[in-house]
Parts: sequence; structure tokens; C-alpha cells
Amino acid sequence: MDFRWLIRSYFSSVHFSLLLNGSIGGSFSPERGLRQGDPLSPILIILCSEILSRILSKEEEQDRLHGIKAARNAPAISHLMYADDLLIMCQVDSLEAAVVNECLNKFCSWSGQALNMEKSSIFFSKTTKHQDKKLIREVLSFKDMGSKAIYLGNSLVFGNNKTKEFYNLKEKIKSRLEGWNKHLLSKAGKATLIKSVVQVIPTYTMSTFLRPSTLSEELNAIVQKCWWESKPKASGFLPLKAWKDIGKPKELGGLGFRRFKDTN
Repeated sequence: MDFRWLIRSYFSSVHFSLLLNGSIGGSFSPERGLRQGDPLSPILIILCSEILSRILSKEEEQDRLHGIKAARNAPAISHLMYADDLLIMCQVDSLEAAVVNECLNKFCSWSGQALNMEKSSIFFSKTTKHQDKKLIREVLSFKDMGSKAIYLGNSLVFGNNKTKEFYNLKEKIKSRLEGWNKHLLSKAGKATLIKSVVQVIPTYTMSTFLRPSTLSEELNAIVQKCWWESKPKASGFLPLKAWKDIGKPKELGGLGFRRFKDTN
């Protein structure tokens, strides 16, 4: 049995019906795509990603594409993949840019997928000349990513002031707390809010970046204010117990609030 026919049968044998104004309309068969929740879906994504990876690796083996090195003796990295996102690294050269464009077009023609130009961007190193940037943009037709690009809630490019880069994280936590009417919550409700929302938001950031100690203290202050504040827009609050004691595990008499510095 032909493998391509077997794969195609997974979505060509499916029928969908539309519900219009309370009545079921006629059924139709999709030409592409799997039904939602199909266990084959992640496997096909991996297979397609592997094809694109091999296309890029082949060009690298033929010395037409050169990745970057994290250190002098480290291996060169030409591309990284995560879910449906792709990061390609190459030298600032019009020929290499043309090779990247050729690889992407080849993969799109084989798979039937298409580039999302609105979400595609390019980032240049600080030493790149203006005329080289212009030439590469013309070849790839990508827009500049900029220094404020956000990916998975984190900055892709960090400047010298890391505290400023993590400003969005602090504002996200503050806005989430303001969205709840925490003044009407009981202490048990506040404890649930802090543990399940406030202390969970920065989990991914803490697992990938080392935050400045000043930011950890600011986040702890936000949590303390949320816990002790009893009146809306109060200028201050009266802590009835040391925060280090409240943060102890429940079996030691605390409430189990984690300090952000200890989880980074």
C-alpha cells in the first residue's frame, strides 16, 4: 500500500456537516488537514519538520549555508525548531539569503504549506552594514524584527538593562491582580489567587532566564500587598506577620507562598 495514499485516507475519509440556523446541512469531505484531536497530527508535524530540517542541513553540508557558533569550538547551528516556529541563522550574504529563500520555497511546494509573512521577520547583528541589510531584505522580503520582539512572553533580544526588559512581566502580574476584585476575596481566596495565578505566570521565564534580584523583590512586594491590603487604593498595609514565616510550608506553620528568588 502506497504510504502517501495511506496518509491521505486519514483526512479524505472524514466527513463534516455544518449547523446552520439550528438545522444540519449537507456533509462534505476535506481536501487537507486532519480532524481535531487526531493522534496522527503530531506525527505528521514532526515528519514535515524533519523534511525541512534535512533540506537546510543538506545545504549546510554543501557549504552553501553557514550557521552561527555560540563559542569558538562549538558546532555551527543553522536552524532551530519549536512547535510550528522556525529560526534560521546564516551569514550576512545575499547568496546565503537566496539559499534560505530557495529552501523555504522548496518546502512550501512539497508540503502545500505557506509562509506567514505577517509573522516572519529578520534580525541583524549590530555590526551589519546598512547596505547589506537592505540587500538581504530584498531577497527574503521579511520585515525587521526590532529590538522589542516578544516570543512566548519573553524578549527575544536583551539589552544592557535586564530589569527594563522584564518590565512587561511585572505589569502582566499587576494587571492580572487588578482584574480580580481581590478586596472581596477571603484569605483563602487570596491564597488560591496568589498560588494559581500570580506565582505561575513567571514560571516559563524563570526556567529560561536568570532574573535580576531587584525584580524578584518587586514581585514579592506585589504579592505581599495583594495579601495584606484590605481596602481599595490604600496607601499602605499593616503586615501582622513576617513574610518569611508566611512563606514556610504548611506543615511548618506557613501558607506555602514561594519566594520568586528561590524558584529562579
